[in-house]
Amino acid sequence: MTAFEKLSTLNKTNHREPQLKIAIVGGGATAISVIDALQRDVKLKNMDVAITLYEPDKKIGPGRAYQNDGDYGLINRQARFMSVKSDDPRHFVGWVTHKYGSALAQLDFLPRHYFGEYLSDCFAEQVALARDLKRPIRVIGQKVTSLTMHDDKAVVGVENGPQQVFDRVILCIGTAEPADIFSLACSQNYIGNPYPMWTKFSAIGGDDQVAIIGSSLSAVDAVLALNAQGHRGKIVMLSRNALLPAVRMPHHDFTYKVITRERIEELRDEAGMISWSKWLGLITFELTAQGVDLEKLKAELAPGQLPFERLERHLQASARGEKWLSILIDIANDYVELAWDSLSAGDRSYYMANYHSIFMSLCNPMPPATANKLRNMLESGHLVIRPGLKGVELSPGGGFVLNYQAGACHADWVINATRSETGGVGQTGTELVSSMVNNGVAQHHPFGGLHVSFGSHKVIDRSGKASDAIYALGQLAAGNHYYTSSLAMITRQIDRVLPHLLTTDQYLKELSA
Repeated sequence: MTAFEKLSTLNKTNHREPQLKIAIVGGGATAISVIDALQRDVKLKNMDVAITLYEPDKKIGPGRAYQNDGDYGLINRQARFMSVKSDDPRHFVGWVTHKYGSALAQLDFLPRHYFGEYLSDCFAEQVALARDLKRPIRVIGQKVTSLTMHDDKAVVGVENGPQQVFDRVILCIGTAEPADIFSLACSQNYIGNPYPMWTKFSAIGGDDQVAIIGSSLSAVDAVLALNAQGHRGKIVMLSRNALLPAVRMPHHDFTYKVITRERIEELRDEAGMISWSKWLGLITFELTAQGVDLEKLKAELAPGQLPFERLERHLQASARGEKWLSILIDIANDYVELAWDSLSAGDRSYYMANYHSIFMSLCNPMPPATANKLRNMLESGHLVIRPGLKGVELSPGGGFVLNYQAGACHADWVINATRSETGGVGQTGTELVSSMVNNGVAQHHPFGGLHVSFGSHKVIDRSGKASDAIYALGQLAAGNHYYTSSLAMITRQIDRVLPHLLTTDQYLKELSA
């Protein structure tokens, strides 16, 4: 019996009124991290909090990214840095050791389904703990379609069921599915969402020509999934810039020598902003101080990089143990939110047009083992990568014609594995977000997601007021926080939000008085 099924049969309830009723919308890794942090801090504060989780998928935890989908897809972060607990970064490794032994736990990069199983087990433990405290976690297996405010309370509505009233609502709806930019949704042999790949790709013939739209981690997963299933036909990966994920390099601990909070404050202008050029200079000075050869990094910013040459360059750098990428990723994790918040709208637009794709490629690298498989497939001709994708059309004789800068190619199948749009809400969140914007409890952010208060993640309503009741994490907060897809950053965000979540309404009323 799954944790979800156990919850549906629970009849032990605590009839006293809790101090706070908290709803979590979404049931992926972010939601599991939120529950873990809530249970930790509620215990420290000796509070009585009732948690309700809204998730239509009966398998709570894995979400789209970590479902059981074969061994080919590896976690792109070393296992020792993967954890739902901000105060215990090796919690996942400890779980692997306990459940599967030390040999597996010693591997740097594990198949992603192990982390999905870990998330499910964490949720089962959270359910058990809540039950022991006589305050069971309530799971509502329906899609949330509306969120309104009434008398300082948040009112959550679902597709088929009564509305529920909460003191706090945390939106954790996860990343959106790929956008159907070429309007192919109803086309035969078009796969609009590649996960779970083992199931979605089962109808593809072994000798069929397959085109994969995109070149990010999802596209790499699709290539590896086809290869693992014994696919023999040519695979063509097409995107606008053909930027593959960088190759993960060994982690290097370091101490900042240039970037400090004090230095950042000195760079602010009279309006409190910092230009992108100043940030770029600050990062450059830090990399130089850490002994990074900047001449080698010039190639990373060059336009029109050839995919195979870039892949080979990164593989060699990883094998040599170069540290520049590890340092760059840590700088991004530590300061990218602050940097984004300090940029003007013009600088943000300039950055998105000129640096966003490069940043996402570098800061979401693939494991070396994955990169080596891609290199072998490229060398054999099994995989081809084409930049400059312009359009996809149905072929009169069946299949598809894909037009790119240097020509066109035919494919029997098209797989959409494009990176989720920054701040995109996808099908899961469209109705909910539209409801929130239409009734005035939220407003769209021009750079994606919803307007939230920087740092606290409080959703800002139509009048510009930050809500004490509604919070957004992950992609919904990308407009104000930019890079929100790292689990380490998500757990850090949660720790910032918790003091606001666990402040009782009585205390807030006393403050306002």
